Amino acid sequence: EDYSPQVLPEMNLFYTADSTLRFSAWANRVATFPSLQAKYANGPFALGNKSLSIALYDQIGIAGEKQFEDLFIHGSAVFQQRNNQIAALFADEESRYVNLPNHNVVNINALFDYSFLKDWRFVFKGDYFKILEDKPVVANRPEFYLKSFLQYHLVQFKGDLNARLRAGAFILGERQGPLPFYAETSTLNTIMKPAIYPYFHAVLLYRSAEIFFAYENYID
Repeated sequence: EDYSPQVLPEMNLFYTADSTLRFSAWANRVATFPSLQAKYANGPFALGNKSLSIALYDQIGIAGEKQFEDLFIHGSAVFQQRNNQIAALFADEESRYVNLPNHNVVNINALFDYSFLKDWRFVFKGDYFKILEDKPVVANRPEFYLKSFLQYHLVQFKGDLNARLRAGAFILGERQGPLPFYAETSTLNTIMKPAIYPYFHAVLLYRSAEIFFAYENYID
């Protein structure tokens, strides 16, 4: 019964107005069966639950994108209904895999990718994620997530040297984290303040040699 066949309908629609403008819409259902760990785990971080039911996710979404001469724009919006989501819930001094109460989620994102001065590129991506009910809490998932970077592309010596230098930052909005930290969701939560995550990446290709450098650091 736990692994009985499921009917999973899916529909996808695509419309291309011209070579630079496209739209899409979709609706589908996804099933997640209880894993062996979720059913039979014996710790140390969570206990299994043999009575778990299949988790079903119903989703509907729309998206559109436009390519200008130097600018690419993409946006999408998704509504998802989560039924019997499986997660390790910390309650009554123990963590155990359970089917969470049914809840609805909205996710909206946008992307701007701008190229200028031949070798420069600026990218901005924003993501909005909202659970429409107060509980359950999705661990460490901020309501707002932003990513941006500035990139310089250097090509020298007839193409023997190909380098991409990128400086940017991730910005995480305020979010709730479960207590204790190893729980996926919990009846006890703490407010996690917004955080900035600056980074610098450099990729250098010289003939057959490749060098990668990265610097990253969280700033609360």
